[in-house]
Order: sequence, then structure tokens, then C-alpha cells
Amino acid sequence: MPRCGQPISPGKRRLPVDDAQHAFWTGYVRDLADSLGLKDWDISIWRDVTNSGIGGRITCVSGRKQGCIELGHSFFQSSPDQQRHILIHELLHCHLDPIDTAICHAKAHNDSETIAVLHSTVHTEIEFAVDGITAAIASRYPVPDTS
Repeated sequence: MPRCGQPISPGKRRLPVDDAQHAFWTGYVRDLADSLGLKDWDISIWRDVTNSGIGGRITCVSGRKQGCIELGHSFFQSSPDQQRHILIHELLHCHLDPIDTAICHAKAHNDSETIAVLHSTVHTEIEFAVDGITAAIASRYPVPDTS
């Protein structure tokens, strides 16, 4: 996995924020992560984003308590409530990533259709669970104040 802050693939564009804004989002994410039971995790924010329309995406490092959040251009056009939701959602994935990773490893070593269906189902259900938990708890956390 490339180090956070370095380009990860062609076709990416710089974040539409300056260093001060990047520092703000890094601090906000750190506060959320600490409150979500991720105090011992190293969470970073990529400096490059895609035009894919995603609000955010986290990449966790297997076997380490490390994750990098990639923010999409739509994140910066979202309301503070939506931004909070996106970041909490991505951070909660840290708790469930080992399940998805285990299924991915099983799929890589067994090309059966059963494993493929299991992987797809587990991935979808993790997304539903993370989004449901986020919706249930997000209002307990402060919205970002970028003013």
C-alpha cells in the first residue's frame, strides 16, 4: 500500500483544500476515530482523490491497525451532516475489515461460485450494517465546523 499523501494511481487530482484544511480534516477524523474505539489505529487522509463520485473510501492494512481514507470530490460538496456520516461510516469499516479480508482470502484460494457469492453477500451486508450503525449513532458526534 502506498504511503498516505502519495499518488496511488493515475487520473487522480489534488484535494480541493489547502494544507490548513487537510490538517482540519485529519484532526476531525482523529477525534471521531478515538470516540469510535480506534485510539490505537493510525488513520490518515489521502492527499489525492478520484472523480469517481464516492464520498469516501477507507483502505485498511491487513494485520495492522492502519487505515487511509480517500475523500471524493462529492465529499466537499456535501453538508456537514453528510460529511460526518461519510467519515463515521468509513471509520466503522476498520472494525469489520478483518471479516471482509478473510472472505477475500478464501475467494483468492478457492475459485468456487459458492465463495464468490459468499464474498459478495458478506461485503454487501457489511455495507448495510455499517451504514445502519452510522445512521443510529452519527447524531451523537459533532458536525465538522469548517468556518
